Amino acid sequence: MPGALTALRRTHPRISVTTREATTSGLGRALRAGTIDVAILASRPPYRSLDDQTRALSPRP
Repeated sequence: MPGALTALRRTHPRISVTTREATTSGLGRALRAGTIDVAILASRPPYRSLDDQTRALSPRP
């Protein structure tokens, strides 16, 4: 992540990035509420939905 943020800052110096840590469901709610623009999530099978308002994710064939 630090390398990606450094590259982003170098190529797009006017973009402001703030990082925060939260649960997957918390990030899903924040995305829907518009309080964050992007979420980076990590998951392992079986893929679960972000919370009770989204459908379960399935791996692509």
